[in-house]
Amino acid sequence: MSRIRGTNTKIDLQMNEILKGLGFEYSMYPKMYGNPDFVLEEQRIAIFCDGDFWHGYNYQNKKKPSKKILERQDRDQHEKRCSNRSKTEKRRLVSVEILGT
Repeated sequence: MSRIRGTNTKIDLQMNEILKGLGFEYSMYPKMYGNPDFVLEEQRIAIFCDGDFWHGYNYQNKKKPSKKILERQDRDQHEKRCSNRSKTEKRRLVSVEILGT
C-alpha cells in the first residue's frame, strides 16, 4: 500500500494536460473540503479524478468488494450530499473517462 500514490498519478497528470490544453486557469490539489484534485476557481468547479478500482467502479472481483472500497464509496456519497450545500459544483471523473482505456 505504501507505493500507492495519492498525488501526481497518471490520471491526474493526464487531466492536468487536458485542462492546460483547454486554457483553463486552475489549481491542483487545493486545500478545501473533500480534497479535490483540481479546482477551476472562476467557474467554481471542483474536479475529482477517481481510479476505477479504488472507488469501486467496474469492480472485477466476483466476491463482495473489500471493506476499504465500500468505505470509500460511502465517503464519496457523503461528500456528494455535503457538496449540495456548497456554492462550488463538484465533478467526479473516473480514470476510463480521462485516459480513454
